[in-house]
Amino acid sequence: MKYCRALIAGLALLAASVPITLAQSIQGGTATTDSNVTTPPAQPQSQSLRIGSGDQLDMAVFNVPEMAQRQRVDENGDYPVPLVGSVHVAGLTLQNAQTLIASKLDSGHFVRDPSVSLLISDFATQGVSVMGEVTKPGVYPVWGERHLLDMIAAAGGVTARAGNVATITHRGNSTAPLNATFTEGSAQDPEANPVVGPGDTIVISKGGIVYVLGEVVRPGGFPMENDQTLTLMKAVALAQGTSRTAKLGSARLVRNTTTGRQETAVNLKEVMKGHSPDLVLQPDDILYVPNSVAKTLVDRTLPGIVAAASTAVIYTQIN
Repeated sequence: MKYCRALIAGLALLAASVPITLAQSIQGGTATTDSNVTTPPAQPQSQSLRIGSGDQLDMAVFNVPEMAQRQRVDENGDYPVPLVGSVHVAGLTLQNAQTLIASKLDSGHFVRDPSVSLLISDFATQGVSVMGEVTKPGVYPVWGERHLLDMIAAAGGVTARAGNVATITHRGNSTAPLNATFTEGSAQDPEANPVVGPGDTIVISKGGIVYVLGEVVRPGGFPMENDQTLTLMKAVALAQGTSRTAKLGSARLVRNTTTGRQETAVNLKEVMKGHSPDLVLQPDDILYVPNSVAKTLVDRTLPGIVAAASTAVIYTQIN
C-alpha cells in the first residue's frame, strides 16, 4: 500500500512538472503559452491571407515550448526564427510560411518533423483601403476575412458615377490585381464578391456616362449600365424626348479624343427619319440640343456645354 501511494505521488509530481504548450493555431482551439508570449484570443484567419512587412507573428512549435515567440517581420520581409535565422515570409500565406519554417527546422536537424503554427497577432496595416467611386473613400478596419461588398457598404456605397468593376490589389501580391464585376444579388458569387483582407486596396471604377443637355425633358447624365450600348436615339429617349422648342437640326455631339474635346454637328431630325445613321455613343459623350428661339449663342459654345455637363444631375436609375 505504501508503495502504491508513493507511485501515485510520483506520477502526480511528474505530470505537474511537464509544461503543456500546444500553441493556438489559425484554426483556433485551446492552448497555453510560456511566460514570454501572450497569445491573443483565437481569430479566424484565411489561409489565403498573405504576410506583409511589419506584421507581428506569433510562432509556436508543438512540444518545443522554448521556441514560442512573438516577433515582427522586418522591412525586408524576413522573420527571425530561433536556430534557423532569418526566413523570408513576406508575400507568403500563413500555411506556406509554416511549411517553409518547418522544412528549415527539419533540414537543419534542429527539430525532427516539426509542427509549426503561425498567427498574425498584429497587422502592420489593419485596414482595407476603399477608393474611387464610393461615397466615403478611406481606410476601414478589418480583422480576418471580409468580402468586397462588405467593404463597399462600409464606405457608404458607390456613387452615382460608379461603374460595376472593382480592382482589388491584395497585400503582398501587388503585381497581380484582380478585377471583380459586381452587381445586385452577387453577394453569393465568389468571383463577384471575393474575399479581401487587411492591407488590401479596393478601387471602384468610374462608369461610363452619357450626357444629354439642352432642350430635352430630363437633361442630365445617364450611366451606361453593364457596358450597354447607347445610341443617339436611345440617349434622347432616356432624356424623355426633346422639347417643343428644340432645334433638332443643330444638335452637337462633344467627344473626348486623344487631341482634346471634339465637337461634331448632328442633325437629329434626319436621324429620326432614318436618313442619317444613329451614332453609337461613347462614355463621357455630351449630346447638346439647342433652343430654336434662343437669342444668344453663349450656351452653344463648347466651353458652355462642357461646363453644363460638369454640374448635370446623374440619374442612377434608368426607367
